[in-house]
Amino acid sequence: MKTYTLLISKTFLNGHRKEGDPTYFIGNIIAGVKIHTIRRNYEFWLNRANEINSGRAVLSIRYWIGKPYRSKQIKIIELNKISVQKLEGGKHDYAIVDGKKVPWELIARNDGLSLDDFKDWFKGYTNALAIIQFTDFKY
Repeated sequence: MKTYTLLISKTFLNGHRKEGDPTYFIGNIIAGVKIHTIRRNYEFWLNRANEINSGRAVLSIRYWIGKPYRSKQIKIIELNKISVQKLEGGKHDYAIVDGKKVPWELIARNDGLSLDDFKDWFKGYTNALAIIQFTDFKY
């Protein structure tokens, strides 16, 4: 069986206004507060979700124990079922998720971020993104 790895950041990335500060993503995933992550390449993740959901693969959510690419990865959770939704930029206070209007505030909260941190994290993204759902929740 294949294992696909999805890495979660322990700290805010370079260029973010909170660069280097903890994200608390790991604890929020374990607590069920962070119920999804957002990544580029919607079609790529949709194909992976199909493999995972058909039983041919699993998704291993991990983090680097130290410096990225130079340290050991630690598994947070392994999933054998995920869903992927298409996130497109919306106007004003909402995004478009699978054709529906969804408040940015809700998307940010479910991603484990404040709205301001979410906007700063994803500034500059213009193409459709993939919301990778860790639970049965869907927008």
